[in-house]
Amino acid sequence: MDLTFGPETKFIGIPPDMKQNRSPFDGYQFYGIGRIDGDTRVLTMSLHNLEGKRLYAVDLEPEV
Repeated sequence: MDLTFGPETKFIGIPPDMKQNRSPFDGYQFYGIGRIDGDTRVLTMSLHNLEGKRLYAVDLEPEV
């Protein structure tokens, strides 16, 4: 990972000893959903597995 912009790892969806770049047939495929609350303008980003189970979510507050 390039540390130029100070990235942080917030979610890892594979076992720690597994190599990255796995085949889709291994079942480690994820998708994201973004939702904005119309009243608070908070963006909730969530990651889900192939069965639709939510694995991770983070709320991002709007800049004022």
